[in-house]
Amino acid sequence: MPPPDDGTARRSPAAQPPQRLRAGYSLVLAEGPAGIGKTVLVEHVLRAHRAGAGQAPPHVLRTAGVSWESGLPFGVVEQLVRALGTDPELPDPASPRAVLDTARLLHRQWAARQEREPLVVVVDDARWADVESLRAVRSAVRRMAHEKVLVVLVVRDEPYELYEVRSSHAELPLPILRILEFLDGCRDDAVRPGPLAPQEIRALAHEAYGLALDLPAARHLCRHTLGNPRHLTQLPRETWQDWRPELPAPARCSAAVQHRLTHCGEGARRLVEACSVLGDDVSLAEPAEPAELAGADGPCPPWTRHGRPVC
Repeated sequence: MPPPDDGTARRSPAAQPPQRLRAGYSLVLAEGPAGIGKTVLVEHVLRAHRAGAGQAPPHVLRTAGVSWESGLPFGVVEQLVRALGTDPELPDPASPRAVLDTARLLHRQWAARQEREPLVVVVDDARWADVESLRAVRSAVRRMAHEKVLVVLVVRDEPYELYEVRSSHAELPLPILRILEFLDGCRDDAVRPGPLAPQEIRALAHEAYGLALDLPAARHLCRHTLGNPRHLTQLPRETWQDWRPELPAPARCSAAVQHRLTHCGEGARRLVEACSVLGDDVSLAEPAEPAELAGADGPCPPWTRHGRPVC
């Protein structure tokens, strides 16, 4: 089933990138939790530019980072260079000028390409890209003056993934720390798709599935899913107008929590289960009786916020 247009892109500040592209160069960070609408946002930007009056449709270069290549210098750049149909020799990663030399290469290629049509470069899962590539991309953009080039870095805001990476290391690997530092420096130009409001959930239900939700049911779904379109579409359709106080967890959330619990000891699992029953307002001190945790065979879960587990 193709993902429905949840309306996020139409009302998001991300409607600004097409204007930036028409005006010249830009680098934009699109971030948010999984399923919130980042991909829809990017596709909206591309559609809006293709529909622009009197403008040539943009040429799109698209690549993605993967966790097992985050330590491979210039791995993402190599994909971008080859996507333009060229295969130049990249600078030696060990060279102290490797990033700047690679940036010059990207700038030359992109500047030449944008003379024919505007250029859009999309890096999905940028958190897992190698930092050398992202630094070169940013330096290439910094060298632009009037080029019609838009770079979009798409970042999934899932902090718990970092705990899973750390579970096999004494601390977060250096490449990931460098990526996080790089992305922090891009947040002045970040856009975040917001959660759906109840009225938008009603529109999504009608447009995508032909369901006529009343406003109380839409509000109930909004609270349960935190306005996340993917969470909403993962709920069985028959529950959308269900008046039960507690709806079932979206499939992805349920699978992720079960996976994380397998890394906890018995005592930690009991603690998380108790917190899930008692609700969001409890602190760890209430369900965690000292006698119950004294014999725990594993650590308490590392994903906590304001003193309580977060799943």
